[in-house]
Amino acid sequence: MLKHRVLKTQNLQGSLPPDFNRFPYLQVIDFSRNYLNGSIPREWGATQMTTISIIGNRFTGPIPKEIGNISTLVNFTVEFNQFSGVLPPELGNLARLEKLHLTSNNFTGQLPAAFEKLTALKDFRIGDNQFTGEIPNLIQNWTNLQKLLIQGSGLSGPIPPGIAVLEKMTDLRISDLQGNGTGAPFPPLANLKKLKTLVLRSCNIIGRIPDFVGELPVLTTLDLSFNKLDGEIPASLFGVRKADYIYLTGNQLNGTVPAWIIKDGESVDLSYNNFGNESSCQQRNINLFGSASMGNVSGRTVPCLRILPCQKKYYSFHINCGGKAATIEGNLYEDDTDPAGPSRFYQRSNWAVSTTGHFMDDSRPDSYTWTNATKLSANTSSLYMDARLSPTSLTYYGFCMGSGNYTVSLHFAEIMFTNDNTSSSLGRRFFDIYIQVTDQNFILSSSIKDFKPPSENSSSTGTSVGTVVGIVAAAVVFVFLILGILWWKGCFGQKISMRHGTKLLLNITVDSVWKALYLKEEGALLELVDPSLGQDYNEEEVITMINVALLCSNVSAAVRPAMSAVVSMLEGKAAVQDFDIPDKSKSMDEDKIEEMRKHFQVINKQEISETQTQSMSMDGPWTAASTSDADLYPVSLDSDYWKGRD
Repeated sequence: MLKHRVLKTQNLQGSLPPDFNRFPYLQVIDFSRNYLNGSIPREWGATQMTTISIIGNRFTGPIPKEIGNISTLVNFTVEFNQFSGVLPPELGNLARLEKLHLTSNNFTGQLPAAFEKLTALKDFRIGDNQFTGEIPNLIQNWTNLQKLLIQGSGLSGPIPPGIAVLEKMTDLRISDLQGNGTGAPFPPLANLKKLKTLVLRSCNIIGRIPDFVGELPVLTTLDLSFNKLDGEIPASLFGVRKADYIYLTGNQLNGTVPAWIIKDGESVDLSYNNFGNESSCQQRNINLFGSASMGNVSGRTVPCLRILPCQKKYYSFHINCGGKAATIEGNLYEDDTDPAGPSRFYQRSNWAVSTTGHFMDDSRPDSYTWTNATKLSANTSSLYMDARLSPTSLTYYGFCMGSGNYTVSLHFAEIMFTNDNTSSSLGRRFFDIYIQVTDQNFILSSSIKDFKPPSENSSSTGTSVGTVVGIVAAAVVFVFLILGILWWKGCFGQKISMRHGTKLLLNITVDSVWKALYLKEEGALLELVDPSLGQDYNEEEVITMINVALLCSNVSAAVRPAMSAVVSMLEGKAAVQDFDIPDKSKSMDEDKIEEMRKHFQVINKQEISETQTQSMSMDGPWTAASTSDADLYPVSLDSDYWKGRD
C-alpha cells in the first residue's frame, strides 16, 4: 500500500507519471529539486493526495484545472519552475488547502475571485511572477493566514485595508508593487500583534512611520526600505529596539538618529535618507552611508566621507569583489574580503562598499561571499574563486579620484550554477548594472565578458554578485556603482530604465514587449520615449537602444546576442542585428491598437526606476532575501532629489 512517494534531490530526469490515480492510498508526492520537465498530469485530479511538492524542477505549462478536484489537498507547492498562464479558478475549490506556494514561475493574469473560498489557507506565496491587477481585498477572508509573501509578483498597490483582520499573521512580506507612482498610506497593521517578520519594501508608502509599528511585541525583522516615508524616526520605535534587523534604507527620513539606535541597535540600516549630518558612515552595526542631508555641500559628496583625507589623487582602481588580492595583466585587484553583513559599510584608501540585507528562510549562517567549485581558465581563475553576495543592495563607491575620462570594466563569470543536468544547474540570472558619476553626465565604455546564457529550461533564481570592478583613468570626483546581477532569458527583466548619465530615456515592460514590437513594425518606436525629455535626445541613439533591447528580449536564445555584441551595437561599432516580428504583433485589431496607445501614454508620464528580483540559494535550503532589489537611487539623496521622484 503506497502512501508516500518522496524522491528529493535525486537529479531525476523525465516527466511526471500520469497513472498515480491507480494508487488509491497515495497521499504525498515530493519530487523537489530534481531535473524533471513536462507538466502536471490532468489525471492527478482523480487522486486523493494531501501533498504535491515539486519545488525546483523544469516544469512548464499551466496548472491543470483538474487539480481543483483533489478535495483532500492540503499542500500544493510548485515554486521555482516555469509554469505559466493564468491560475485556474477551480483551485478555489480546495477547501482544505493550507499551503499554496507559487513563487518564481511565469504566472500571469489576476488572482481568481474564487480564491476567496480558500479560508483554510495558512501560507500563501506568489512572488517573482507576472501577475496583473491590484492585491485583491479577498485576502481578508483568509483569517487563518500566518504567512503572506507577495514579493516582486507583478501585482499593484495599494495594500488592501482588509489585511487588518488577519490577526494570526506572523510573517508578512510585500515588495516591489507596480503602479503609477501614486503614494499609498501605511497599511493598517495595528492588530497584527503576532508579527515576527514585517517586510514592506518598495510599496510606494508615504507619510510617517506609524506608532503602532513600535508596538508589535514580538517583531524580529522590520524592513520598510525604498518607500517615501518622511519625518523623524518616531520615539515609539524604541519598542522594537531589540529586533534582530531593522531596514529603513532609501526613504526621506530626517532629523537626528535616535541615541537608542546607535547604542542598542542590533543590525540597523539607515543608508540613503536625510538625517542630520553624521560624522561616520558606520557606527557599531548601524549603516549610515549616504544617510545625511546633502544640503549645499560642494561636490555633492556623501557627507560621512567628507572627513576622509585624500593623500593623493587616484587614476585607477581595481577590486576583486568578494575575493583576495590578485595581479592580472599588471593590474592589482585589491582584496574585498570583509565579511560584510546585513548593515555594513567598509572603506579602503579610495573606495568603499556598503551591503544591506540578510538571507531569510535559510538555516545556514549568513555568508556574504560564494566560493567557486567549478573549473575556470587558469589565467584569470583567481578573480572568480570567490564572489560577493548581497540580498538587498550592494554599493561600491570610489573617491579621491582625479579628473579625466572613465573606462569602467565589469567582468563576470558564473560560479554558482553548474553546467550539467542536475538541479544545481537550474538558475536564471538577470543583469542590471547602474553606474553614476556625480556632477556631470558621462560616456561609459563597458567591457563585459561573454558568457553562455542559462538553458531555456532554467527554473530557479539567484542573486550573486561575482564581479570584478576596474575603473581606469578616473574622472570628475566620485563614482557610484550599484550592481545587481540576475539573469533570465535576455538582457533585461521585468522592468528596465535606460539612462545616459541621469536622463531617463525610455521604459519597457517586458510582459508588453509585443506592443513595442508593433510600434517597431509601424515605424513609431519614438513613442516609447519619455515625453518630458522634449527633443533633448539623439533619435538615432534611442532607436538603437530600443532595437537592442527588443533583440535581447527575443524568445529564441539563438537570436539573443552575446554581451560583447550588445556593447558593440550600443557603441555604434556594429550594426543592430535584424530580427523577425512575431505574428502576435500583427494580429491586433483596432481596439487593441488604441488600448496600446493609451497604455503607453500613461506609462510615458511616469518615472519608473524599479527592478524586480528574487534570490535563492542553490546549495541548501531555498533562500529568500530580506527584500528583493529595488529602485537604484543616485548618490544625491537630499530633499530636492526625493521631491523630484514624486
